[in-house]
Amino acid sequence: MSANVWVVLAVVAVPLVAAVLAVRLGRRRAAARSATAAAPGPRAIGYTTFPDRRKSVSPEGRYEARRIDSACEARGLVLHKLVGDMRSYSGPDLERPALMHALALLEAGDASCLVVTGLDRLSRSPANVGQVIDWVEQLDARLVVIDIDLDTGSDEGRLAARALVHVGALERERVGPRMVVVDSSALRQRIADMRESGMTLQAIADTLNGEGVPTLRGGSEWRPSSVQAAAGYKRPRRQEP
Repeated sequence: MSANVWVVLAVVAVPLVAAVLAVRLGRRRAAARSATAAAPGPRAIGYTTFPDRRKSVSPEGRYEARRIDSACEARGLVLHKLVGDMRSYSGPDLERPALMHALALLEAGDASCLVVTGLDRLSRSPANVGQVIDWVEQLDARLVVIDIDLDTGSDEGRLAARALVHVGALERERVGPRMVVVDSSALRQRIADMRESGMTLQAIADTLNGEGVPTLRGGSEWRPSSVQAAAGYKRPRRQEP
């Protein structure tokens, strides 16, 4: 074959081979992008609290679910399950059934992130909030708190979470000696609100004891009678004969 023929073949074949390779490379890149887009992100557990037994159909319940789902979507998370506890739950604050279930799912590896709308969903006690955050951290899981834009998937979020854990530890130390509650009016109002929600005196006592809240007199244990007194009930005086 003459040199001129080789030159012609080179001129024609090289661009053709390059074009074929470019097409194949483009297809591979497109397939990789499609696979990446189709691959599900890390799974998350949404946790909330509900005001009453109609949690699944209440407007608040649906609103909470939408907020958690949107937060997951914005962060590339897949909402695996949404669980919640009743706010009137009378047992120990850190032993709420749905909260324990959410942590168990994280521990089992069914999900790697816990998403809540606010810190008050974890607990209304700063000491217990710190404890729950510490549990999530020990499980090597991620925490997202929507209201304050806290995400422990970032360095800033982890730093903020550690600060909350530290505050919780200080609060537990403060409550440890059972100091007298300074803002008694706030506590009285909370007890009144719990009574209005239908909680019994014993349920309120169990809740306050579970949170480590000292009585108005600095006592270590709430009883139905002390709850009743804090709610403003006064036993009528006996009439003199």
